[in-house]
Amino acid sequence: MDHSPEARARRAARRRETWTIVRGEQGSPSVEGAAERVAAVLELSRDAWLFSGQPWPDYPRAEMPITVTRWVR
Repeated sequence: MDHSPEARARRAARRRETWTIVRGEQGSPSVEGAAERVAAVLELSRDAWLFSGQPWPDYPRAEMPITVTRWVR
């Protein structure tokens, strides 16, 4: 199997061809673009955070507590 970046990109493109698109009631995608998706996630995240009773985090992105996991194939 070819493990070059180009070959991996071609395999990923072939896998994406089988993805199913879920459409809303009117036959159009329920959230159309990337900006709308990000806005929807932000709204849901804020609602969930407010529901938790915790204050909204106020620190720079560079100081966010995250864990980076790299998967090796």
